[in-house]
Amino acid sequence: MLVVPVSPAWATSVSGTLDPTFGGDGTVLADGSGSGKSDEAADVVVAPDGKIVAVGYSLVRPLGEEEGDQPDYDFVVARYNPDGSLDSTFGAGGVVQTTFGGTQSRDEAKAVALQPDGKIVVAGSTDRDLEDGSHFALARYNPDGSLDTTFGDGGLVVAQPSTFTIDTAEGMAIQENGRIVVVGSSDALAGGSDFDFAVMRFMPGGALDTSFGAGGKVLTSFNTGRSLDTAKAVAIQSNGRIVVAGISNAGGSDDFAVTRYNRDGTLDATFGTGGKVLTDLGGLHGVDRASAVALQANGKIVVAGSGGGFSLVRYLRDGTLDPTFGTGGFVNTPLDGRPLAVAVQLDGRIVAAGVSWPAPFSTDYNFTLIRYNRNGTLNTSFGDGGKVTTDFSGSGSHDQLNALAIQPDGGIVAAGSSYSPGHQNDFALARYLP
Repeated sequence: MLVVPVSPAWATSVSGTLDPTFGGDGTVLADGSGSGKSDEAADVVVAPDGKIVAVGYSLVRPLGEEEGDQPDYDFVVARYNPDGSLDSTFGAGGVVQTTFGGTQSRDEAKAVALQPDGKIVVAGSTDRDLEDGSHFALARYNPDGSLDTTFGDGGLVVAQPSTFTIDTAEGMAIQENGRIVVVGSSDALAGGSDFDFAVMRFMPGGALDTSFGAGGKVLTSFNTGRSLDTAKAVAIQSNGRIVVAGISNAGGSDDFAVTRYNRDGTLDATFGTGGKVLTDLGGLHGVDRASAVALQANGKIVVAGSGGGFSLVRYLRDGTLDPTFGTGGFVNTPLDGRPLAVAVQLDGRIVAAGVSWPAPFSTDYNFTLIRYNRNGTLNTSFGDGGKVTTDFSGSGSHDQLNALAIQPDGGIVAAGSSYSPGHQNDFALARYLP
């Protein structure tokens, strides 16, 4: 969700400059859970009042700290005021921590969305003490951070896309009718040897939507044999069709994989080949991994990922490559790094964001944003020739940008994590001028 413009002074600043009204220097580092242990933000959204909600997970108990072999992670939701300070009216000092059960459960939030009524929906995965494998997990919070007891079981939902044990949720979107679409991967065979795209749709109250797919669930494979197909992101088109992007690996080579579903969960036969598109970018060692998807106002689909650098692919409505974008629909910016988020600004320019490092095998990672014009060329008015990097903690730090949100005036909010030697991971946020 987008926010209102903040400051007219922005118009005189260089596009891509850190916004000094946010955290004092444009960045915020926060112990997401308040536990003093490792935290990572995986997604971010901006509310109509300008407040920022970041979600992720916190390491509550590390491996070996107590009896038992498994670390314990919880969902973490943090809300920030427009100036970057934690919002004390939300949860406990701006932070809410949620467990799905047990003292050794790995509960990891990966996606967040806001409902029109201000409620916050968070999706991820839980393994519930490894009792029955890992499954999709959802939580819904009231605007004050309390769990919404009208959703699922006391505010929580755990669902299993397939009959086997390894299910991982990666992305989420809310449809106009309030139904919630969650995507990820599911083990199609016992033993973790064959994964499919997994798409589940939930009713506004948290029950599975039985009008979607088979009882609310759809599994999609890109190959007749075994393959590792993982959905990473989802977007809803204006006509209600569902676009899902991710990775397909068969025979040791990763390709961009995109599917489109009709409202009822059937594959849209007007898209690609039977609703599916595989794209080989020719990445290093056959590694082409799509991480994020965004929709343009004209219906074109932008997918970002790694294919020898920061790579973008734009598809027409029918799934064919857009010849007006880059070279035959492809754009690759050579860089040691990978994009993990993508967004389209109101003016049609595209921001891809993720992490980069100064040299191969370097452990010094930085937030990295690249802005492209509508035709795929670098937008040189942004940062340094179209690129911006942000170092949170100095040389040797590991700063990873995982998520992106664009304000209506073009201001950019980025979220992820920062680690420096001798310290734990913290939530890391930055805001850039438009």
